[in-house]
Order: sequence, then structure tokens, then C-alpha cells
Amino acid sequence: RWSATTTGTGKGGFQFGPAPATVPAGITMGIRVTGLTGEFGLIYPYFYRYTYATLRNDQGMFGPGGGPGSFNIQYKLGKSTVASINVKQGAAKFGGTMRMLGAITTKVCSYRLGGCSLGKNNWRYEAIGASAYTMDGVVTQGYQALYTEMYYHTALMSQRTVNVVGSRFPWTTGTVTVTAAGRGPHKTVHYAHGYDNRNTNTPLGLGTIQLVTPVLTRWLRPGSSFETGGIGILQIKFIPEPQTWAMLVAGVGALVVLRGASQRR
Repeated sequence: RWSATTTGTGKGGFQFGPAPATVPAGITMGIRVTGLTGEFGLIYPYFYRYTYATLRNDQGMFGPGGGPGSFNIQYKLGKSTVASINVKQGAAKFGGTMRMLGAITTKVCSYRLGGCSLGKNNWRYEAIGASAYTMDGVVTQGYQALYTEMYYHTALMSQRTVNVVGSRFPWTTGTVTVTAAGRGPHKTVHYAHGYDNRNTNTPLGLGTIQLVTPVLTRWLRPGSSFETGGIGILQIKFIPEPQTWAMLVAGVGALVVLRGASQRR
């Protein structure tokens, strides 16, 4: 459980401050996750593969008109569509932005050409919930989160480069479909929807709101480029005093789950 200060009442918008970089011993503040979040061993071609995270929330700002609206983006390879993102806005275009500061990293040892290909990837999931690029009020491109990593092959004693390009978008109470099935070994199709069932008859708008956001990651390397998709889920539950809410952020692509709770002051 974590404590954080929230502002905003009723059925309208709300916000909460960023988690501080350091806190006194024995006290937890802000939304945080650290440690191992996923492990994959003895699954061909991996000798081992594990993911760990050190994250804390940035400032969150949500309200009517704060979402990305409706949009559709196609990612092409020549004339073929290799990935797509479709978002249909929810009521009042409700949504907003909130990033997670820090990193989610995967380390791997995969069997290839008689040896182990050693390396790591920063999924750039901390950019989930970032602002997008728009033209005439319509989203044309997500925030581009970039990362480059060198992989070392133990048998070939050589290196190769993998460029990771993450497209990240704001949160919405609408519906999201992400398809990455055009190329590569990891074909992914995901669908999720948000909602807002807070009670307008209560002064604090007690209830639950769920926001979703598309996650598309492109793995670009010579001869073996591909895309993987996912959907981030942010769930906030407002309950009677002492005002608390529960948060869940799930990044499907990295199989990472972040959990937290906050107390209103």
C-alpha cells in the first residue's frame, strides 16, 4: 500500500502528485514497484529470460477532454499493414496523462547458431500514458520512446544491434484495439475498454474508473524486425473515508503488473 494526495471531486476530473524520488525509512509514498516482475526459463530458444522493474508514478492529470479522442493509426511495410492501433473515445473524451518514472528491463540468454545471445532490453514502458502528437485535434502519432541495445553472441563472438521504438499514448475511458500480426514470431492482438462508474450522487464520486492505453513496440534489427502489441490498464477505485483508491497498471507485452494504493488526505 502507498499513500498519495489526490484532488478533485464528484464526477469531474482529478489529479495526484508525482511520487517523491526519496522517502523516509519505513514510509511509502506514491505508486511504486521494484524487483523481479516476470521470469521465463527453459522455453526454447531461451536459456533464461527475466524482467525487473524500478518504477514510480509521475504526476497524473485526468478529466473530461483530457483523453486522446478517437483515432486509427496503421503501420506499413510497403503496402502491407504490419501493426495497427484503433482507439474509440469514451464519454466526454475523458482521459489524461500519467507516466511511470524509471525502467522495466528484460535480460535474456537465447540460443542461436550454436551459442547464447546475451543482452537486455529496456521496454520503455515508463512512457506509457505520455502525451501524443496531434493534428487538428486528432492523434497522428504516439510519443516515441527509443532504446538501443547490443547483443553479444558467445559462439560467434560478435555483436548485433537491436533498436526498440515504443509508441505510447494518453489514457482513455474508451476502447482500444492493438494488432501486431504482420511479421515476426510474436503475433499479438489485444482489446480492452475503459469505463467510469463513479456515483454522481456522492460528493466525491465514489466508485471505480478504468482507463486504458495502447502499447506498441517495434523491434528493428537487420533481417528480423517485428512488432509486439499490448494495452496498459489503469484502475482507480474511490471508496468512503479515509479516501483510498487502488491502482493497477498492466503492460501486456512485458507481462508486468504494478499494484498500489493511495490514501486521500
